[in-house]
Amino acid sequence: MAKECRSKKKGVESNVVTFKVKEECEAEAFFAVEEEDLAFTAITSNRINYEKDWIVDSESSQIHLSLDEVDGTVDKGNAEEDVAQNPWQTGVYQQLSEEGDCEEEILQTKENLSIRFLMKELGQLNHFLGLEIDRSEEGIFLHKQKYSKDLLKKFGMLNCKPISTPMEPNAKMCAHEGKDLKEATMYRQLVGSLIYLTLTRPDISYAVGVMSRYMQNPKKLHLEAVRGILRYVKGTLDYGIIYKKGGDCKLVGFCDADYAGDHDTRRSTTGYIFTLGSGVVSWCSKRQPTVSLSTTEAEYRAAAMAAQESTWILQLLEDLHQPIEYPISLYCDNLSAIRLAENPVFHARTKHVEVHYHFIREKVLQEEIELEHVRTENQVADLLTKSLSENKFQSFRRQLGMANKGGASVEGEY
Repeated sequence: MAKECRSKKKGVESNVVTFKVKEECEAEAFFAVEEEDLAFTAITSNRINYEKDWIVDSESSQIHLSLDEVDGTVDKGNAEEDVAQNPWQTGVYQQLSEEGDCEEEILQTKENLSIRFLMKELGQLNHFLGLEIDRSEEGIFLHKQKYSKDLLKKFGMLNCKPISTPMEPNAKMCAHEGKDLKEATMYRQLVGSLIYLTLTRPDISYAVGVMSRYMQNPKKLHLEAVRGILRYVKGTLDYGIIYKKGGDCKLVGFCDADYAGDHDTRRSTTGYIFTLGSGVVSWCSKRQPTVSLSTTEAEYRAAAMAAQESTWILQLLEDLHQPIEYPISLYCDNLSAIRLAENPVFHARTKHVEVHYHFIREKVLQEEIELEHVRTENQVADLLTKSLSENKFQSFRRQLGMANKGGASVEGEY
């Protein structure tokens, strides 16, 4: 049902039931949601500039939409306008960043949102829940330098001596070795903070993932290992992911598994990454749910998990109107796993493998994924399955598109 609001230049499609236009040209819209039997009131004013005002502010929640295509200035006078509170709205902070190339649709979306929320322009998105975005002629640089520094300061490691890798090469962690910690709360807080840091730091994903296995009953040895991760963070405070402009923007994946890497359960560790252009866009380091009987089986399970992730990425790019018309290259360093995925014949040696892991075989046969072999020394996903030597670790880190803030040649606030 469409109604025309006199305080706007053109109509807005919505489920508006009634409009009452007062002498001051204020419109009061009443909405009713039949499915949830909920209703709320939103007040808009003709003093709002619908082409420039671009922030949603509703007391307990905020939505910030940053658009490069829309230029505007912030009118501080309108920022104090009252907006009716949605009765079923919870106190959750939200922030959205949307970019598009169709200005007409963008303005229409803004008008639709402005019926319910008061909005204003805040400019380009620079900070979001600890995430920092810097832009330059070279590209976009994502990092968490301030968050990392605050983390070190919180746990008394700001002046620690930095190290070059987050975990010693071939380090072995066990659940029952070492003395118990008198207070495990700090360990849990520290690991939880590091997990959030991995959103822009795939280089510490494996180390943090390993240490998160001992949250229930951490030992002193585990705490020392976590402090080692903090020492590595201290030496790489300004590191992040750089997404460069131009070049071949092609989606490529790597998958790997560390056979029986967990010394307590003898389960393998799955690691995969997907890069789009110059930087990594998705990565995972996770212990497999069951024990694998061979390296082939462990690598096959890892490839299946990577195939699931690639399917989700394809759907996401499709929603963003950036469809991919070519098969995704997924690099694996185990030839037996590749042959197993390419051969539709049932194998007696894999009859115990869960059915959902054969998802990779279906994707290969449908030519949505191409499993290709890569030499072990060039397998970037090794960074997510095991602790590596310094040279190899730094080489793989560069291939992920990670760089320091100075090397990325970006400009931003700090």
